[in-house]
Amino acid sequence: MPAILAIETSTRTGSVALARDGVVVSEARFTAERSHNAHIFAPLRALLEMAGEIEGVLVGIGPGSYTGVRIGIACGIGLSLARNVPLAGMPSACALDEPGAYRVVGDARRGKFFTCRVEGGRMVGAPFLSERLDEPGGLVFTFDDVPPAPEACLAVPSAGVLARLGSVLPPSEFAGLGQKPVEPIYLAAAFVTTPKKPGKGV
Repeated sequence: MPAILAIETSTRTGSVALARDGVVVSEARFTAERSHNAHIFAPLRALLEMAGEIEGVLVGIGPGSYTGVRIGIACGIGLSLARNVPLAGMPSACALDEPGAYRVVGDARRGKFFTCRVEGGRMVGAPFLSERLDEPGGLVFTFDDVPPAPEACLAVPSAGVLARLGSVLPPSEFAGLGQKPVEPIYLAAAFVTTPKKPGKGV
């Protein structure tokens, strides 16, 4: 049976995985302190060699490391074109092995925090930004090394979970996801600064 190949690079622990009919066939993880582009290709090549035919490529689109997510999307685009299969994106907040409802919270920089709500493997609405984190109750996870809230448990999003979720979607639904532009989840507009005027005598 054709398989779904997933890529998740929104945190410093990246992963690639292959799943068929809701079962993860293989998953490989790798860690990069700065950039995933030097670490993703060896496990990805090994996965493709064992995969044979694939039906689609699914990429985690954050929230998370902007650079990491872009590397994952770039790899996904290349595979989609090379294999002539649809490419789809799914929030990295959905990539936790937790079937129930939960929240993912994190530092959104510049004095703000984000909260994502996930139910049944789907993100409900867009990430919510605020200057403080409320106490939401229930299960709360974070991808940050330093939890932004005491009740938040450290977690790592998994390509295996993404692949499993994608592999049980009907082909038409997966193709529908692929019709949307695959781009990172932006928590805020770009922060642009202008250079200071040089001082006298410079």
